[in-house]
Amino acid sequence: MKLIALITLALLASNCFAQRYVIIDRKLKKPLRLADTITKAQMDKGFFAVEKQNTDTLIAKLELIRERLKQVAREKYDEVKWNVGSTLLTIRVVKWTYGDRLNVALSTDTGNGHDRAFYIVDSRYTNHDNAGYLKKLIAYIEKGKS
Repeated sequence: MKLIALITLALLASNCFAQRYVIIDRKLKKPLRLADTITKAQMDKGFFAVEKQNTDTLIAKLELIRERLKQVAREKYDEVKWNVGSTLLTIRVVKWTYGDRLNVALSTDTGNGHDRAFYIVDSRYTNHDNAGYLKKLIAYIEKGKS
Protein backbone atom coordinates (compact mmCIF):
# COMPACT_ATOMS: atom_id res chain seq x y z
CA MET A 1 0.00 0.00 0.00
CA LYS A 2 2.86 2.37 0.86
CA LEU A 3 4.48 1.63 -2.49
CA ILE A 4 1.32 2.61 -4.38
CA ALA A 5 1.07 5.82 -2.36
CA LEU A 6 4.72 6.68 -3.12
CA ILE A 7 4.26 6.02 -6.85
CA THR A 8 1.11 8.14 -6.89
CA LEU A 9 2.90 10.99 -5.11
CA ALA A 10 5.83 10.74 -7.52
CA LEU A 11 3.50 10.93 -10.54
CA LEU A 12 1.63 13.88 -9.08
CA ALA A 13 4.87 15.68 -8.31
CA SER A 14 6.21 15.13 -11.82
CA ASN A 15 3.00 16.53 -13.30
CA CYS A 16 3.17 19.58 -11.03
CA PHE A 17 6.64 20.43 -12.27
CA ALA A 18 6.06 19.66 -15.94
CA GLN A 19 6.71 22.77 -17.99
CA ARG A 20 3.79 24.10 -20.00
CA TYR A 21 4.40 26.20 -23.08
CA VAL A 22 2.20 28.64 -24.92
CA ILE A 23 2.60 27.90 -28.64
CA ILE A 24 2.49 31.14 -30.64
CA ASP A 25 1.93 31.48 -34.38
CA ARG A 26 4.22 34.23 -35.72
CA LYS A 27 1.63 35.06 -38.38
CA LEU A 28 -0.92 35.56 -35.58
CA LYS A 29 -3.51 33.52 -37.50
CA LYS A 30 -3.91 30.34 -35.46
CA PRO A 31 -5.04 30.51 -31.83
CA LEU A 32 -2.58 30.06 -28.97
CA ARG A 33 -2.22 26.51 -27.74
CA LEU A 34 -0.83 24.98 -24.58
CA ALA A 35 1.61 22.10 -24.87
CA ASP A 36 4.32 20.30 -22.91
CA THR A 37 6.75 20.44 -25.85
CA ILE A 38 7.18 22.01 -29.25
CA THR A 39 8.22 19.91 -32.23
CA LYS A 40 10.64 20.62 -35.06
CA ALA A 41 7.68 20.55 -37.47
CA GLN A 42 5.95 23.30 -35.49
CA MET A 43 9.14 25.38 -35.49
CA ASP A 44 9.50 24.89 -39.25
CA LYS A 45 5.94 26.16 -39.74
CA GLY A 46 6.62 29.42 -37.89
CA PHE A 47 5.52 28.63 -34.35
CA PHE A 48 7.51 29.37 -31.23
CA ALA A 49 7.05 28.52 -27.58
CA VAL A 50 7.09 30.60 -24.42
CA GLU A 51 6.73 29.22 -20.91
CA LYS A 52 3.14 29.83 -19.82
CA GLN A 53 4.24 31.23 -16.48
CA ASN A 54 6.36 33.88 -18.24
CA THR A 55 3.82 35.29 -20.70
CA ASP A 56 3.10 38.37 -18.56
CA THR A 57 6.81 39.17 -18.28
CA LEU A 58 7.25 38.68 -22.02
CA ILE A 59 4.35 41.04 -22.71
CA ALA A 60 5.94 43.67 -20.43
CA LYS A 61 9.26 43.39 -22.30
CA LEU A 62 7.52 43.61 -25.68
CA GLU A 63 5.71 46.75 -24.48
CA LEU A 64 9.08 48.32 -23.57
CA ILE A 65 10.43 47.57 -27.03
CA ARG A 66 7.25 48.87 -28.66
CA GLU A 67 7.46 52.16 -26.75
CA ARG A 68 11.10 52.52 -27.78
CA LEU A 69 10.17 51.97 -31.43
CA LYS A 70 7.64 54.80 -31.27
CA GLN A 71 10.45 57.29 -30.58
CA VAL A 72 13.18 58.44 -32.96
CA ALA A 73 16.34 57.99 -30.93
CA ARG A 74 19.94 56.89 -30.79
CA GLU A 75 20.60 53.88 -28.60
CA LYS A 76 23.51 53.75 -26.18
CA TYR A 77 24.13 50.04 -26.78
CA ASP A 78 24.78 47.73 -29.71
CA GLU A 79 23.15 44.62 -28.32
CA VAL A 80 21.10 43.69 -25.25
CA LYS A 81 19.85 40.28 -24.14
CA TRP A 82 16.88 39.86 -21.83
CA ASN A 83 16.05 36.52 -20.26
CA VAL A 84 12.39 35.76 -19.66
CA GLY A 85 12.55 32.30 -18.11
CA SER A 86 13.96 30.03 -20.79
CA THR A 87 13.11 32.59 -23.48
CA LEU A 88 15.79 34.97 -24.69
CA LEU A 89 15.06 38.32 -26.34
CA THR A 90 18.10 39.53 -28.27
CA ILE A 91 17.94 43.19 -29.28
CA ARG A 92 20.49 44.47 -31.81
CA VAL A 93 20.76 48.11 -32.85
CA VAL A 94 21.10 49.00 -36.52
CA LYS A 95 22.30 52.55 -37.13
CA TRP A 96 20.20 54.63 -39.50
CA THR A 97 20.55 58.25 -40.53
CA TYR A 98 17.48 59.56 -38.76
CA GLY A 99 17.39 57.36 -35.66
CA ASP A 100 18.28 53.76 -34.96
CA ARG A 101 16.28 50.69 -35.88
CA LEU A 102 16.20 47.37 -34.08
CA ASN A 103 16.41 43.69 -34.84
CA VAL A 104 14.74 41.67 -32.10
CA ALA A 105 15.01 37.90 -32.06
CA LEU A 106 13.03 35.65 -29.75
CA SER A 107 14.18 32.13 -28.90
CA THR A 108 13.14 29.64 -26.24
CA ASP A 109 15.22 26.76 -24.94
CA THR A 110 12.65 23.96 -24.79
CA GLY A 111 15.31 21.36 -24.08
CA ASN A 112 14.56 19.27 -27.17
CA GLY A 113 17.10 20.70 -29.61
CA HIS A 114 14.45 22.18 -31.92
CA ASP A 115 15.03 25.74 -30.78
CA ARG A 116 15.25 28.49 -33.35
CA ALA A 117 15.44 32.26 -33.15
CA PHE A 118 12.57 34.15 -34.76
CA TYR A 119 12.79 37.82 -35.63
CA ILE A 120 9.81 39.67 -34.25
CA VAL A 121 11.27 43.09 -35.11
CA ASP A 122 13.17 43.50 -38.37
CA SER A 123 15.28 46.58 -39.13
CA ARG A 124 14.37 46.33 -42.82
CA TYR A 125 10.96 47.68 -41.85
CA THR A 126 10.25 51.04 -40.29
CA ASN A 127 10.03 51.45 -36.54
CA HIS A 128 6.39 52.39 -37.01
CA ASP A 129 5.67 49.12 -38.86
CA ASN A 130 7.54 47.06 -36.26
CA ALA A 131 5.70 48.81 -33.39
CA GLY A 132 2.43 47.96 -35.14
CA TYR A 133 3.38 44.28 -35.39
CA LEU A 134 4.36 44.21 -31.70
CA LYS A 135 1.02 45.76 -30.78
CA LYS A 136 -0.76 42.97 -32.66
CA LEU A 137 1.52 40.31 -31.13
CA ILE A 138 0.87 41.59 -27.61
CA ALA A 139 -2.91 41.67 -28.18
CA TYR A 140 -2.77 38.15 -29.66
CA ILE A 141 -0.92 36.77 -26.63
CA GLU A 142 -3.16 38.56 -24.14
CA LYS A 143 -6.32 37.37 -25.87
CA GLY A 144 -5.09 33.78 -26.09
CA LYS A 145 -3.90 33.42 -22.53
CA SER A 146 -7.20 34.46 -20.97
